[in-house]
Amino acid sequence: LHEKEQPGFDFIGQTIECTKSGLGLKFFMALSGLGEQKLERYIDRCFDLTRRAAQYITDQPDFVVPCQPQSNILCFRINATDEQQITIRDALIASGQFYISSTELDGQRYLRIVIISPKTGMEDIRILVTKIRALHKTFSQ
Repeated sequence: LHEKEQPGFDFIGQTIECTKSGLGLKFFMALSGLGEQKLERYIDRCFDLTRRAAQYITDQPDFVVPCQPQSNILCFRINATDEQQITIRDALIASGQFYISSTELDGQRYLRIVIISPKTGMEDIRILVTKIRALHKTFSQ
């Protein structure tokens, strides 16, 4: 684990089973509002964009994608230390432009994105990669 600043208040200690009943209601409302076909297209779009983002990041010589995504979650890292991954993550959140988390896999720290917004596109992924490179350069000096 690592120390992190989290925006807002973390309600996890105040809820029952991480608000699973509330999540069920959100799903029901989305399903009833969109219908099955639109919800299916939305999910397919998020998964497809995540796969395209994984390929784009894999093609970058200074980035690593440890495993191909099976959903809308993508883990990757720039060739830097674990501490730099965290520093980059924190700077991205502080900028307000991206919300990105991190995770540990096989003893290494990875950046982690979840593609969920219908407004997110490949241009956002390209901008994110450019921003991570710039931050890495700044913090490596």
